[in-house]
Amino acid sequence: MNKFIASAGAIALSASAVNASPIESVDPGKAWTVGLSLRGFYDDNYVTATSGNERDSFGLDISPSVAYRIDPSDRTSLGLRYTFGATWYQDRQSLNSNNDSWDYSHALDGFLEHQFTQRLSLNARDTFVIAQEPELLNGGSNYRTEGNNMRNNAQISLTAVLTRELSLVLGYNNTYVDYEQSGGDQNNPSLSGLLDRTEHEGLVNLRWQAAKESTMVFGYNYKEVLYNSDEFIVIAGNPSTNQTADYRNNQSHIAYLGLDQNVSKDLVVTVRGGAEFVDYYNDTTGADDTSPYGQVAVNYTYRPNSTASLGWTYSHQATDVLSVDGSGGITQDQDASVLFAGINHYFDARWQGKVNGFWQNSTYNGGGFDGESENFFGVALGLSYRFNRHLTGDVGYSFDTLTSDLPGRDYDRNRVFLGVTAVY
Repeated sequence: MNKFIASAGAIALSASAVNASPIESVDPGKAWTVGLSLRGFYDDNYVTATSGNERDSFGLDISPSVAYRIDPSDRTSLGLRYTFGATWYQDRQSLNSNNDSWDYSHALDGFLEHQFTQRLSLNARDTFVIAQEPELLNGGSNYRTEGNNMRNNAQISLTAVLTRELSLVLGYNNTYVDYEQSGGDQNNPSLSGLLDRTEHEGLVNLRWQAAKESTMVFGYNYKEVLYNSDEFIVIAGNPSTNQTADYRNNQSHIAYLGLDQNVSKDLVVTVRGGAEFVDYYNDTTGADDTSPYGQVAVNYTYRPNSTASLGWTYSHQATDVLSVDGSGGITQDQDASVLFAGINHYFDARWQGKVNGFWQNSTYNGGGFDGESENFFGVALGLSYRFNRHLTGDVGYSFDTLTSDLPGRDYDRNRVFLGVTAVY
């Protein structure tokens, strides 16, 4: 827990940061770990379509993985893992014998931790994903999209202990997003035109050990979002709106105060609060925005191997929504407030249960949909049984729903699965 708190300010560079990879949990006593997961499932809306347009399907998911971890010294740890996913949909097979009924995904993640001295340490990680499902891409559209859509997130932080009470954290986060769907026009922009981008974010955190279990954080982040497509995303009567994707480029200044509090050995609370100023410097309407910025995370180990977590974030995020107002201003991004919670319960040596949920409220900035909002809610339940140290069976259910002020975006999705995972 103390190690997590020490690095939280450097890793959580933004509200939309990629979830931390669990590769660090790979047994450090083994260099190589291989796994295979087989799951049968039923999905009542695998195309994430609006009501009346859903397609349901039974299917099979096959996912082999291989991980390598080494601790060459007591100061250095590094690891790398590759996971391949192959998902077959019965419905797509029945639609057309020539229709491709398989989806494939690739995920590669790694980390490096190094302690140069007692006062200077480095933490770096990278997550690379090619997929169609939004929960794997973890950014941009909520909808499942065809094609080899790619997302890469790289993070690095350097922590220097200056005095007994004072330390300095320097960090950098890079996110690259590329959607395969391209060739859109101003009347129907493609996902590449709307979402292909590179995000740069750097931070400076000054951390003060105010008390034995309390650390104050004084932070500043600078973020720049650069859209990469050369497609025209909107053409209207006003010539100023004849713009390519880079019309959405923006830079942010984020200032915040924070507290990392070890309430007890089992309860840790992390809080960040401040303001974010965003400058859409290519927007000729002079658009900019100032909004709150915040993060809260509570982690509680309520019994051995059983944890509960609760969190909230508020920040700007990219969006696939686009509209134009009467003055030529366009939808630039969205303010997203995200509440999430989870319980991982250890019944005994064989039975384990999980419950995870989230709720996201988004409000659009600029354009004809300025101030309009939507709510995205999801919950996932899972129960696993460990037959032996290598073999585990699991069953699960998940539900997603999107309700929007905008027409044609609402959908519900239910999924159930039954599977087995072998790890050696």
